[in-house]
Amino acid sequence: MLIQVTKRRQNGSFSAKRVADDGSVIHTQNSLSVVLPGAYWDVAKVGTLWNVCGPTTEVTFTANGYTITEDRIEVDWIKFVKPNTQLLEIWLQKNVKGIGVVKAGRLARNPRLIEMIEEQDVHSLLEVGVPRQSIAPLLFNFPSPVHMAAINWLAAHDLPVRLAASLSAVWRDKTIEMLEENPFRLLKFNLPFRQCCEVAKKFGFNSSHPKYLAALAFNLISQYCRITSSTLIPRSVFEKECTAMKADFSKVLRHAMEEEIVGYIRGEDGFQLEGEFLLEALVGQRLRNAMLRSAGEGSCMAGWECGISQEEIKLRLREFELTIPFSLTDAQRHAVVLACRINVISLSGGAGTGKTTILKAILTVLEKLSLGIDIYQMALSGRAAQRMAEATGRPASTIAKFCVDMARDNQRTRPEHCIVVIDEASMVDLYSMHNLLRYLPAATRFIFVGDVDQLPPVGGGLLFHHIMKSDFPSVELREVKRQSAGSGIHLFATAIRHQRSAIVLPDYQAKADLDCSILRSVDPVEISELVQAHGGSKKCATLTGMQKGKAGVENLNKVMQRKLGFERPAVRLAGGEGSFDYVSSTGRKFYLNDPILVTKNDYKTGIRNGDLGTIVKVFDEATEDGRLGLLKIDGRTIDLSVDMLDNLNLGYAMTIHKSQGSQWENVVLALDQGAIRMLDKTLLYTGVTRAQKKLIVCCEDMDLVQKAVDRGSVAFLRKTNLLQHLKADF
Repeated sequence: MLIQVTKRRQNGSFSAKRVADDGSVIHTQNSLSVVLPGAYWDVAKVGTLWNVCGPTTEVTFTANGYTITEDRIEVDWIKFVKPNTQLLEIWLQKNVKGIGVVKAGRLARNPRLIEMIEEQDVHSLLEVGVPRQSIAPLLFNFPSPVHMAAINWLAAHDLPVRLAASLSAVWRDKTIEMLEENPFRLLKFNLPFRQCCEVAKKFGFNSSHPKYLAALAFNLISQYCRITSSTLIPRSVFEKECTAMKADFSKVLRHAMEEEIVGYIRGEDGFQLEGEFLLEALVGQRLRNAMLRSAGEGSCMAGWECGISQEEIKLRLREFELTIPFSLTDAQRHAVVLACRINVISLSGGAGTGKTTILKAILTVLEKLSLGIDIYQMALSGRAAQRMAEATGRPASTIAKFCVDMARDNQRTRPEHCIVVIDEASMVDLYSMHNLLRYLPAATRFIFVGDVDQLPPVGGGLLFHHIMKSDFPSVELREVKRQSAGSGIHLFATAIRHQRSAIVLPDYQAKADLDCSILRSVDPVEISELVQAHGGSKKCATLTGMQKGKAGVENLNKVMQRKLGFERPAVRLAGGEGSFDYVSSTGRKFYLNDPILVTKNDYKTGIRNGDLGTIVKVFDEATEDGRLGLLKIDGRTIDLSVDMLDNLNLGYAMTIHKSQGSQWENVVLALDQGAIRMLDKTLLYTGVTRAQKKLIVCCEDMDLVQKAVDRGSVAFLRKTNLLQHLKADF
């Protein structure tokens, strides 16, 4: 039976229309629903056509007071079919942004439209009326013969059909040939090794086949690197993993190297996948070239570098110091002078050492010296970028957004020469840095600002750490400005930073004037009361090391929300029988005055991943334009829409990872025994240094804190080869 999907339901169920061979809709008394195999849920978009077979049953149910009878097909055979001209109208409306009912009807009547799409004839598509902004989504989403063939091949081998788009985009008309020649190529598309092996057996690849052994090497190395955030695997580990898989290490290695999958890293006595090797080599080469670039080279706009004198820098710096209520230290002045004279510099220092102040000084001086050269401020997280903008008074963005904006712009509009400042650089991974470098000119100056004792990148590598270890010029700030030298927070943070033993904190007392103390409990109710006593979520952040567990984010959010009560209005959605409370897949609701944490960037509204806000208004029912209430984020009032809900979490508590780059007056740091596996010096130090005035550590046993301190930085166990690429004679 030929069907067209008209609506997505739940649990793999879809509303559909029966379609004749000529493309016309077959009308019957009963409506139709189909239950598709799980592999097809992601690609069964509204408007797509499918040939299906399976047992059909008649189902009767009540909805909105009406009795409905429908035919339900439990699909056991399915094949993708290309939309024909008569049914193309619906597909265009549902799958291509910018094409409405009228335009879809006009376009669908053009007998050459499908031919234009398949030939990717942009000029002709524009001529027949496809809006320019709709061209890309039209070409990307339309099921080409190659895409359809990939879907059907994957389905025939019980593989996820969502891979079809990526596979056909890479190999085009050779997709099936490439897959059957070597099914292990699917490993590079994140298909599990076990599933690759099952497919490979059908094509005669056994466990002694050279391609199997090469794929095994790829899987073992990539798995180790993914788990440890390394970019290479030590020889000893590689050998051990091969033995565990009952494979001969020498044969595995030989075939992997013959296939040019891995390479030997002599200095580290380890092995690296080709992709990681190239990434580290390219990043290292670009930064080294930037460092060695002579003043004025690379762009006619860089001429200002040739005329810089140390005296002029110091003059501009003195002018800056007149605008601030304190004097800079000698180390801070040295950092400014160095940043203005060289092309790549790293500025490091613990929390509160004045890195942001120095950055503002550097930018102020460089703006006057460079005569208006583009200066781009960026950070990995949206929250860190926002704080950077607030602190320096200059625009800042995430690295990802900068790359997206540059990719959209015409090549001619990109800068020939610029200055790039990266804050919270310890969080920047190898892959993000490589992506950034793609959009930067050779004549780029870099200023890295960070703290090696704070959290390392979630992704692979240790970019900032290795830059600091290299011969690149750097300045380390040591004098803490945020708190006094005798501050309990400062003393505790310093003890963690230097891995001191026998660290002791005074016990928390409600009326005692202690800026740093320990409450020997991780009871969520006590933590909730503690937060309320210190200004609530607006003035007091609750940080924890884990998502799950007694003192994890999820449980703390649940308890603290309950503490405020459920008599408050809840966020409501519109339904067939009126409105109803929004409930997430995890059972979460949102209420008036709930603090929220944004989990995904939304460039339309300007909110970013990591932003904190509050639900300040909840409507009794959704408005016609889909508004459910109002959010307040960083002083801005933003409409709360249905689309936002899946990208919001409760913000009563957050992980320490999410907190990096932010500060609060008061911080409650909850450390449960469940966090022992991931708790180390950097995680603890980052959490402690988020507090400006008061820190309360909630922990049943101080031994947990000491163990984290003694453990040092787990990040330094990562194996990489970037440092070798950064080394050069300056």
